Amino acid sequence: MSSLTKKVYVLEEDITNLAAIIEKQTAKKVIIVAHSMGGILALPIANRIKNFSGFIGIEPTTREIFFNPPQGKGYVEQAKKFKNMTEEQLITNMQRQTKKNFSKEQNKLLWKHYYQDDQRDSESKSAQQQEELIQSVSKYEKIRFSQEIPVTIFTQKFRKAEYERSEYTTDKTKIICVGNNHYLFWDFPEQVAAEIIKLI
Repeated sequence: MSSLTKKVYVLEEDITNLAAIIEKQTAKKVIIVAHSMGGILALPIANRIKNFSGFIGIEPTTREIFFNPPQGKGYVEQAKKFKNMTEEQLITNMQRQTKKNFSKEQNKLLWKHYYQDDQRDSESKSAQQQEELIQSVSKYEKIRFSQEIPVTIFTQKFRKAEYERSEYTTDKTKIICVGNNHYLFWDFPEQVAAEIIKLI
């Protein structure tokens, strides 16, 4: 729900807007499903809403990744793989993945929006956004889920220990190791849906 203007993206704007939208629904149970950076938003949102009852994270970003990146073999190999790829190669890989998982019309719409967003960006704006993001994450460094909240994390095997010590861990956390890319919901939609249904 962040603004589509050219102003610098502010994380707090998304958190405030999304929490307000959720509260307006007056839902008896709220389950948050988040991928990647969505996890950073999920923690403060869960802290502001009533009836939060569960979390499904698909490789949600941890504070450790921001401030003390792990140096294990899997992380090094992943970083090396992406470092050696050009932007064009990265986009080609993503397009190959989306073609496999979306209809022709959905895929076309997805990439249309991607290029529109890309045109709005600039190097200076991206640098400002990165700085704002780091400051925002720092503000929420003490926020965790309550220990009684059921949490399911989908991740690649090499990140399992990271999540076991992360801010997403509760007494009811389950970590499911699948796949070999960051977009696990594309390859395992039925498995993700099954875990969501268990929390309803």
